Amino acid sequence: MKLDLYGKLPYINFMKIPARKLPAAAPAARVRSTARLEARIPPELKEIVEEAATIAGHTSVTDYIVQTLRVNASHTVEMSRRSRLDAADSKAFVRSLLTPGKPTAALLAAFAHYRKQVR
Repeated sequence: MKLDLYGKLPYINFMKIPARKLPAAAPAARVRSTARLEARIPPELKEIVEEAATIAGHTSVTDYIVQTLRVNASHTVEMSRRSRLDAADSKAFVRSLLTPGKPTAALLAAFAHYRKQVR
């Protein structure tokens, strides 16, 4: 049975899209793609998480928790990496604060310009 299409389809012309080959199935010897994480939480928190998952439009509480953990954990790790200095960087930073270099010609010119503007 063939279905006839009526009217124009301005954005999608699905009748002319060639069929794509699907990628081959993963070999059975592959490592598991998931890991298990369990937590005991109070019933009140569970209700809040379930409501938040619904509001956020997730299909399950697990999807919501995984997404929230991914975002928050990535943010925490990134902020930690940004603020951490190794020993050499830390010493160089403190040294530059304690013994600043001489001002350059451009900096002296900027000081002079500022003094003219402020007075």
